Amino acid sequence: MNRKLLLLPLVVTLAGCSDSATSLSRDYRNLNNEVLDALMMVNNETSAKWATDKIIKAYAERKSNIDKREQTWELNTDDKEVCKDLMSSESVAMLFAEHVTNRKRLQLETARLKKLLESNINREMERLRQGGDPNPVVDPRKLWPTLNDLAMGTSTLPLKNNLEAINGCNLARLHSKFPTKEWEKHRPANFPELQEAMKKKVDRFMEMDVR
Repeated sequence: MNRKLLLLPLVVTLAGCSDSATSLSRDYRNLNNEVLDALMMVNNETSAKWATDKIIKAYAERKSNIDKREQTWELNTDDKEVCKDLMSSESVAMLFAEHVTNRKRLQLETARLKKLLESNINREMERLRQGGDPNPVVDPRKLWPTLNDLAMGTSTLPLKNNLEAINGCNLARLHSKFPTKEWEKHRPANFPELQEAMKKKVDRFMEMDVR
């Protein structure tokens, strides 16, 4: 059975796809960067709550919606066109480069938020000591619950999982299949050239980000 027939029910509910590898990768990138940008603005419990309620909580559902669009595009597009479109897209190359750099960004922001939380704890403990408590106990989960969740990585776990690339991102998963036997008959004749060009673009975007 053709591999696309396995996804036939999806056509009924999600037909009419007008997406491309570029539009999908752009939306994945915007979604990921929006969360990371929101994390950079967090400096207390109030801003942590705003970022979580307005942006971070919606991440999983918004990503799921893009995933559904990706599945529809993949299903309703000729396999060779899927491969050619993805492999030639600048936006896809940028997405793959950002998977690497955004993992580092997430690690740095999580570390920063941990230090912020530790500072809050130390300051509160000192306040309690000044108030006469010789052995103060401070529970950050009660005093700064939202900031604590961000510092522990609980709230941002969906983003972390997505940035693991192949296991989290549909386009990265699809890209990883192109060299396999499953896609042997569906690769365009110039696939080796497309593959090399994609690697160069990813490397270039990564180098630009480092600079």
